[in-house]
Amino acid sequence: MERHAHRSAGMSQHIQDILRTNTHMCIAPQLCSSHSTVLPTQIVPALRKSDFFTQPTECTTNHTPTIYPYDFVGIYHRDRFIQCGGFDFTIANAYWQNLDFGLRSYLWGECIEVNTQIRLFYEALPPQEDASADGSYRIFYLKNLAPLLEKDRAFISGTQFFSFFRNSGLHLIEAYRLFRDAQKWVAVNRYRFKKTAARLVSEWEPR
Repeated sequence: MERHAHRSAGMSQHIQDILRTNTHMCIAPQLCSSHSTVLPTQIVPALRKSDFFTQPTECTTNHTPTIYPYDFVGIYHRDRFIQCGGFDFTIANAYWQNLDFGLRSYLWGECIEVNTQIRLFYEALPPQEDASADGSYRIFYLKNLAPLLEKDRAFISGTQFFSFFRNSGLHLIEAYRLFRDAQKWVAVNRYRFKKTAARLVSEWEPR
């Protein structure tokens, strides 16, 4: 592979052991540059006022949680991945698609962690993530940040539309269609949400 990471020697048996015992949604490896420098690929969720963002840090402690597997590199639990819906093909931006998958996994009670005993090396420069608030962000926002929790179910309140429309940059009809689609999706999955994004960030333990 030209851009992606390659496996370090002697990992085959260890990876097989992980595959046999893994119960997490995804196990992400420790990623390094072609010069063996550990890259900041543990992704930590954060809130600044009401703005959600992520902070990449170097991961040196085994079994450390990460909000998503950087560059999609990881050992995925097939059944859990399918049950969680996998990657949303309607989200074109790779950063928001990966974050949507990871954050949804946590909101639905799953976990993604970095295993530092698995180390992969890039043969070229790692990809640059595009975190600009484009059309993909709107879908990510509605599916992950907008849902509210009441007792054991999630929902998107109709009163949230006006704030979404004001900040969406879309025409009224287009914004309403996107909003209603998200409302329906959350309603279908309402009992799968275990927490809100704000609660997840507040409970995230730095390591």
